[in-house]
Amino acid sequence: MRHLQNALDMHGGADVSRELASRIAAMRGADLGDLDDVIRGTVGARTRDAVIEGWVMGLLSGPKTHLVNTMSNTSVLFLQIGERAVAARLGRVLGADGGVQLGEAM
Repeated sequence: MRHLQNALDMHGGADVSRELASRIAAMRGADLGDLDDVIRGTVGARTRDAVIEGWVMGLLSGPKTHLVNTMSNTSVLFLQIGERAVAARLGRVLGADGGVQLGEAM
């Protein structure tokens, strides 16, 4: 059952599949050219979704994104050092036990 759900999700979800099935069922006795138009419309919808997904993935995996993530992670690393040093000193002044220890920032 899980494979079926995954397959449906890959191709637009269960709602999209039901809609397509109902459109095809409503065409009984119709011309095959009309059926062909319905099928072509679904291929275009999947192609559009694939193009949008490719564009988004390109943005997320581009060099500019990697550079921003690297710079952000590096700044967080250095901020944590300062934050731990301040927390250790505040803990010492306030007399809190079990907090950040002096020297932990190093």
